[in-house]
Amino acid sequence: MAFPGWHGKDRQRCNARTKSRVGGLCRNWPVDGKCRCYLHGGLSTGARTEEGRARQREAMAEGRAIWLERMRQLKAAGVIDKIPGGRRPGKDWTTPAMKARQAAEKAEALRAALAAAAPRVQAVAPKPRRLGRPTNRERLERVLASHGVDVAQESAAGVDPKLAEHRALVSATKQALAILRGAFAG
Repeated sequence: MAFPGWHGKDRQRCNARTKSRVGGLCRNWPVDGKCRCYLHGGLSTGARTEEGRARQREAMAEGRAIWLERMRQLKAAGVIDKIPGGRRPGKDWTTPAMKARQAAEKAEALRAALAAAAPRVQAVAPKPRRLGRPTNRERLERVLASHGVDVAQESAAGVDPKLAEHRALVSATKQALAILRGAFAG
């Protein structure tokens, strides 16, 4: 039987797949009480006798067996991973255990990707700066050098090189600000 559309005022169209129509679906109205139009099987009564229904069931079982054998051959050949059928994949068809397993697999894949990428990240050299554009640090060092402050001497005093460099830059920045304040005050 044809069911009403999503808006509830109109019957569904036939929607049988067609080769000649643009869009590939039949837009004829279905036969009353059926889902298909008169061109696509809406007038068919189906098997009426018991022996006709038995032949129909046998044909369906035989077709299914042929299809299943073909799918098994494709799976054995490695063309497909699994035989289609059963539950549809997707978030609506997953159980909590399946979701937990998927989350664990994603986490493991991410850990493996990070472990594989870690040596590459450390081995990548920084991009060289464009010529003619000094960094802020180079500008600061140039200003401090013009006023007699040596940043390299300041950074050699500390134990941890990064911490010493940071402290040297902080103290050099403070000295530069003091110099600039003096230049603008006078």
